[in-house]
Amino acid sequence: MNKILLSTVILLTVFSSRVFAVCGTPSVSATNITVNSFVGNWSGVPTAVSFEYIRDQNPATPVVPGTPITNSSQPFTGLLPATTYYLHIRAYCGAANGFGAWVTIQITTLALPPCNPPSGLNAFGFTNTSANIIWTPVNGATSYQWVLNQSAATPFVQGTPTALAYHNATNLLPGTTYYFHLRTDCSGYVGDTSAWESIQFSTPPLPTCNAPASITASNVTSTGADVSWSSQNGILGWEFVLDQSQSTPISGTFSTSNSLTFTGLVSLTTYFLHLRTDCSTYVGDTSHWVTYSFVTYPDSCSKVTGLNLNFVTPYTAFASWNAAPGAYAYEYLVNTEKDAPVVGGTPTFSTYNEIQLISSASTYYLHVRSVCDTVLYTSNYTVWVTDSFWTLPGLAVSNIAGDDHFAVAAFPNPVQDLVEVSMHGLQKGNSKLMLMDMNGKLIKTIVVDGRDKVGIDMGELAQGLYLLRYTDNEQVYTLRLTKK
Repeated sequence: MNKILLSTVILLTVFSSRVFAVCGTPSVSATNITVNSFVGNWSGVPTAVSFEYIRDQNPATPVVPGTPITNSSQPFTGLLPATTYYLHIRAYCGAANGFGAWVTIQITTLALPPCNPPSGLNAFGFTNTSANIIWTPVNGATSYQWVLNQSAATPFVQGTPTALAYHNATNLLPGTTYYFHLRTDCSGYVGDTSAWESIQFSTPPLPTCNAPASITASNVTSTGADVSWSSQNGILGWEFVLDQSQSTPISGTFSTSNSLTFTGLVSLTTYFLHLRTDCSTYVGDTSHWVTYSFVTYPDSCSKVTGLNLNFVTPYTAFASWNAAPGAYAYEYLVNTEKDAPVVGGTPTFSTYNEIQLISSASTYYLHVRSVCDTVLYTSNYTVWVTDSFWTLPGLAVSNIAGDDHFAVAAFPNPVQDLVEVSMHGLQKGNSKLMLMDMNGKLIKTIVVDGRDKVGIDMGELAQGLYLLRYTDNEQVYTLRLTKK
């Protein structure tokens, strides 16, 4: 080898050894180790101008520059408890001498002390919607976390923080079981919490929500009505639905008044008012539905016309009249007074009625009026219409006492298909009925044989007038029938 080249290599080698030998390695230690901090200390390099440090969790020698510092110590804070860290230190001896080698030490922060759970957890002071919860404070705790739910399972989420040792639970549901979960937060570190403690409690159920009562309709007209019911204390109000269906609704219109006025209704129509009580704002805190029905009045109501008395016998008569526009029903009364009655009569929906009488050969008065209301026996009637008639004398051919108290009646008359014939009084053996046309031709004979009622089918006969004759061993009675 060239002597000059060899000499140069030897000189460079010696010079390089002298540069690295000048900037030594520091003596490094850690003091004041806590759960989240320590102080790094270094010394022993007299020629050092400054130092560089790196604090990490990697034991390998750094390959990047560190943070320059001229001090011989440095506090490190904000660390995690029970965690291993590495402090890397090297000296810097100026531009001529460069950096010394890295020195690495290992430091493990202290573990947190045990975090004790709260004790004395208790719930009291229950209402339908609230409860009070208390516990015994834990020494050294920074705060607590709570979870209120309806599950007995241990929570797997963070709870709501509180620095208090009590909690007022509100906005609860009545009659519901709850679980209050609580744990201690012993420091600000994640995971430095105690185990969960739990307590179960139930809110009282709501009192029974009573349904509306004493529902009445008043001022009913052909197009409107007022409906009211008993007031109730301690409730929000009522829900109502007015329709023409008996089916129970799902929900209704809310009202705080216990009386309603309905307008725009249709005459002679049945309406159903569905009503229930809303006792509070809680879902389901309502009574059952009650339904009240009323019928609107007709648009107009006129008195009866065409009052007529047919087939008057000693003890019966058939009264008929024309249907009155707007009438809901009728009332009739038979007496011996020609003046209008001061009391009500017999209610009927028919315009043709059989009347039973007391005395033959007597004058009677038939009084009829229209019922304009939709409910019988209220105060909405027309005036009475009156007609008089005279009953025939008895038709008995015997002088035996009581024979004149016999009569035959047919209903309905006019008849469409079946007519029912009634015998009133004592029959004198071998009783029968004979149905004849107006020329006296016998159509059919029906054996009565002492029965008080007999049905005759006239459905196949032609329209017109017919004679019905009753005979027995002593009596004869003839009626005229009209076939429609």
